[in-house]
Amino acid sequence: MQSRIFDWLRHHVGRGAATEARAAARPPGREGARLPPLPAHAVASAQDLQSEAFSHNAHGMAIIDPVSSTLRAVNAAYAQLIGRTPEQLQGAPALSVYPATEHVQLSVAEHTADRSGQATLETCQLHRDGTVIPVELSLVSVREPGGAVRYRIETVTDLRARLRAEGELRFGEAQHTAAARFRQLADSAPVGILLMDAEGGLSYANPSWL
Repeated sequence: MQSRIFDWLRHHVGRGAATEARAAARPPGREGARLPPLPAHAVASAQDLQSEAFSHNAHGMAIIDPVSSTLRAVNAAYAQLIGRTPEQLQGAPALSVYPATEHVQLSVAEHTADRSGQATLETCQLHRDGTVIPVELSLVSVREPGGAVRYRIETVTDLRARLRAEGELRFGEAQHTAAARFRQLADSAPVGILLMDAEGGLSYANPSWL
C-alpha cells in the first residue's frame, strides 16, 4: 500500500518528494545493506501501473500545498464526490470543498497532522449542488528534511453507505425493543387486548383476554 502511495506522489508531486517519503518510511536494516536496483523498464512500468491504480482509487485522494492551502492535485474519486473534475479543483482552496461550519475542526486537524504526522476525523464535504456528504478524512503531513511541512496528503472515504447500514440496524433494534416493551405492558394490563391483522387473523391475545 505504501509503495503505491509513493509512486502516486511521484507522478503528481515529483520524483524527489516520493523518494524522500520512501526513504523516511523504509524500516531500518543492517547498515550498508542495499537491495539490487530494478531494471529501468521495470521501474517505469510499475510506476505507470501504480499511478494509474491510484488515479482510479475508490477513495478520494488529494495533495495540499500547506503554504497556500490549495489543492495541488486530486484523483477522480475525490473530484467525483463533490461533482467536479480534477482540472476544476486543481489550485482551488482546500477548504472550499467543505461547508463553512467544518472549517474550524479541519484547521485543527491540519495543525494536529503537522505536529504529529497524521490526523483523522469525521466531517462533511460539499457537493456542487449543495448536498452535504458525510466523509471520513485522513490527513498525513510530509516534511522537508529540515522540518518544514512540504505537502499534506488528504484521503477521503464516503460514509453514506456505512451510515445508512448503521441507521437500518438501529431502526431494527428499536422496533424489536418497542415490540418487547409492548408485549411486557400488554401481558400485565388489567384489560383484554387482541392484535389482529387487516384480514382479521389473530396474532396475540393477552392473559386478561384469555
